[in-house]
Amino acid sequence: MLFAALRDRVYLGCVLYVAAFGIGLGTFDGLAFQYLWPGSVWWANHALGTALCATL
Repeated sequence: MLFAALRDRVYLGCVLYVAAFGIGLGTFDGLAFQYLWPGSVWWANHALGTALCATL
């Protein structure tokens, strides 16, 4: 909400960090594969590494 209102790049970085961390947690628990991409086995195997690298 702050990024949409203020258009400051710092808030965009925060939004991307939280999104990548959330995808990493969802992938680690298996919920992302179950609800977000149930048909993509290849992405389910590579999403955790990608999300954690994006978080770092």
